[in-house]
Amino acid sequence: MSGPPPRRPDVIDHRLLLCSVLAVAAVATPSSAVTAPLPPERPVLTRLAADAIVWDGTYDEAVERARSESKVLMVAVHLVGEPASAKMLKDVYTDDRVVELSASTVNLGTSNAYQGDDEAYLEYFGAPSREAARKTDIAVREQVLKPDADGFVIAPQHVFLGPDGAVLLSVPYAITAAELEWCLVESLHRVDPESKVKFGSRARAPRRLVLDGVHDGGGGPAPVAPPDAAELKKLLHELDDLEGGELMTALGRLAASDDRRAVKEVEKHLRNARPQGEGVNKRKLLRVIGEVSPEEYWEMVSDELAHKVLEVRNEAAVALEQLGAAKAESQLIKSLGREKEPRVRKNIARALGASGYDSAKALRELARVAKKDDDSLVRVNAILAIGRSTPNDDGRELLAETLAEGDEREQAAALIAMVWSRDPFWRELLPQLLLEEPFDEELTGPLDADVLAALRTAARALTGRAATAWTTALDVSAGGSIEALAPHVTDIGGDTVPRRRLFASATADAPSGD
Repeated sequence: MSGPPPRRPDVIDHRLLLCSVLAVAAVATPSSAVTAPLPPERPVLTRLAADAIVWDGTYDEAVERARSESKVLMVAVHLVGEPASAKMLKDVYTDDRVVELSASTVNLGTSNAYQGDDEAYLEYFGAPSREAARKTDIAVREQVLKPDADGFVIAPQHVFLGPDGAVLLSVPYAITAAELEWCLVESLHRVDPESKVKFGSRARAPRRLVLDGVHDGGGGPAPVAPPDAAELKKLLHELDDLEGGELMTALGRLAASDDRRAVKEVEKHLRNARPQGEGVNKRKLLRVIGEVSPEEYWEMVSDELAHKVLEVRNEAAVALEQLGAAKAESQLIKSLGREKEPRVRKNIARALGASGYDSAKALRELARVAKKDDDSLVRVNAILAIGRSTPNDDGRELLAETLAEGDEREQAAALIAMVWSRDPFWRELLPQLLLEEPFDEELTGPLDADVLAALRTAARALTGRAATAWTTALDVSAGGSIEALAPHVTDIGGDTVPRRRLFASATADAPSGD
């Protein structure tokens, strides 16, 4: 009997990444994983963590309980050996607020643990047996997820279903405790609009949120996986003997790992690399780090913000935006004040929005830049960056003011920021701007009557970029894919470096070897 195809690990598709990196990417193939014989069925007796989420043991039981009790069903999909999955089990599912909210939902966890000897995952997710775990995994793949053409599904991944089995929302790849809190509260409100459960101050919409559906895994090659222990040992042993393209390939593999030895080797080569040219160079390596590395790489990348070559500073800023490390906030604020070149400063502003998403200090700095910077491109990127911040009244007021009074490009940036934030406030308010009847006072938040009137007037007079952004904003607010924002962000922000970790469809040329 064959098991299901393997899952994609938590590394973003980067189909236009350096060919040398992709050429030797160690990715599990469907055939190798499917044909592995299953171990004999063995019962699972206990759970690992009493203070974590309580999981239902089988798919059929979870679906029936969600239906009969009119509850949200949260489905969590994981991959044994994937660092992002391990981190979620350890840190996210034991978060006090997440555990509290999960008591109001039915929870089902699944993984490929039954294919090997890892009892921990089976115990953790409460599977009554290996065979039951296998059946649950197959049922989730076939009835909830969307495998790609090769049978891969993304892991980690979370899907939230209503009592009737309809998908409310989903999030491919890793998710933080603050993001999972947002998903749980949003799902509870979608099933019961009268629910008294409230968003906590830290809750924020996931960066890769999909409303009313799941991520379509089709249309691209499997992404690069982090090296396992054996490959990591081999890479570290051979590294000193490699050069040129082979060395760049090896470093690209190491950059996907959070092992301290890998981090140290990548940092050494980044520090010593030429700005550009054949083989290993700073621009190429920064591009790779931004697209495949964990947050631990932020510090070595931030050092490059002071490099004398503009293109290197640009790649560093974009890499930091994609890493989204909160620890980089202070360095980014300093760099934003120091950087003189608008083409770089605008990317630093975007990085600050990602790293300082939950910081009042970062939001104040972005608001200052959005209002007062001398360069229009820097201003619109600061506006876009506010869309990455945790929704709050100060940010809402600034975006409303910009939509009401800004120029065409600023209005477009404000609209995209509103929906990029996944803030329920804007999802409810934007459609009202085209109506004749009075605003629902419960939905107007911090905005007074004069601001609302100005917004309604502006929404009916949008042109050019702003008019196009308006159409997309309404579509995404109504449940469309966040990927629809990608061309707007690229155009409005004047981007030349892709952000594939934010938008899988983002395209641009690889750094040149000139």
